Amino acid sequence: MTDLGHWHLRDGLSLPQDFDENPPLGFIYKVTDKVNGKWYIGQKKITKVEKRPPLKGKVRKRKIVKQTDWRTYTSSCNTLKFEILQRDKSEFDFEILHFVDCKWMLSYVELWYQMHHKAMFTDESYNGIVNVRLSKFDSMRQKWSDIEKDLPQD
Repeated sequence: MTDLGHWHLRDGLSLPQDFDENPPLGFIYKVTDKVNGKWYIGQKKITKVEKRPPLKGKVRKRKIVKQTDWRTYTSSCNTLKFEILQRDKSEFDFEILHFVDCKWMLSYVELWYQMHHKAMFTDESYNGIVNVRLSKFDSMRQKWSDIEKDLPQD
């Protein structure tokens, strides 16, 4: 079983079959303060590409795929990070909502969850900014239809 750190999967979500050998690019998460009920929706990359200089006598740069600090990561929201540091981490629920395989879809699905939960229109949310820049890709239409069927319908 893969170590998820303090994260748990939302009901109905399971790890991709080859998660340990070939993890997805990232995931969309929701952190909930169990004391006051406030929550934050964000994204976190699981893998990153590190570029290194070419080997001696070679021209192409080397690309090394590494895992990020996702197991210990808490949030990108400064207010929420401060709350977590001041209190016990067990007072917060760290939930993975969705796994995603490309940068474009990572941003789009994060935006979808923020809009679906009306993050900008409720005082229950720590989200203060929704900042996304997406271009229209024809190749994403099929990927979106594949992902859309896995999104919660509540």
